[in-house]
Amino acid sequence: RLGLLETRAHPRLAPDAPSLTWREFVAESIGAEATTPGLRDALAEFLGSEPQSRLVEQIGLLSEENLPQMGSPLATLSNFLATRLVFRSGERDMILLKHIIGVSWPGSRPDEIHDVSLLVFGDENSSAMARCVGSPCSIATRMVLDGEISRAGTVLPTSKDLYKPMLEKLAGMGIRAHKKVVVAPLSNLAYS
Repeated sequence: RLGLLETRAHPRLAPDAPSLTWREFVAESIGAEATTPGLRDALAEFLGSEPQSRLVEQIGLLSEENLPQMGSPLATLSNFLATRLVFRSGERDMILLKHIIGVSWPGSRPDEIHDVSLLVFGDENSSAMARCVGSPCSIATRMVLDGEISRAGTVLPTSKDLYKPMLEKLAGMGIRAHKKVVVAPLSNLAYS
C-alpha cells in the first residue's frame, strides 16, 4: 500500500534528487506531513492496521535517517533492509513449515490426516532461507548437467522420477520433511 515494492523510477528517489528522510518519504506516500506528531497514527489509518504501522516504525521507515536514493522504491528499500536486517554474531534464521492435509479416499478406505513438517536452522555458513531455496536449485541444475533430467522446457518436480532423488539429496544436506499419517475422520481437523 505504501508503494515500496514499486520497481519504476521515482523522482524523489533519483540519486541526484535532494536528500530525503524515510519519515518524509512515508509521509508523502500517505499524503501526510512529515512534521505531524501523529504520523504513526495516520499511517495506521492509511494501512488499516496498527501492527503494520508499528512494524514500519520498528524497521526504521519513520526515522529521520536519510534514505539511500537508489532510483526506485524497491531498490531503495532493498538497499536499506540489506544493511538493517543483518544477522548479529550468534544469530541465525529458522524456517518452519507445517502442513496438515485431510485426505478423503473413495470407497470404504478410511479418511487420513497427513501432518508434514519441516524445520531448518541457518548456521555460520549460510542462512536456512539460502539453503532451502538454493539447494533445490543447485540439485536440479546438477541433475540436468548429469543427464538425470533430460526433458526440455519448464519441468515441474511433480513426478516421482524428479522429486524422489531431489528429496533424497536434500535429506543428505540435512533438509528433510517429517510426515505422520493418522487414520482419523476429517472432522478431527481444526480449521482456523
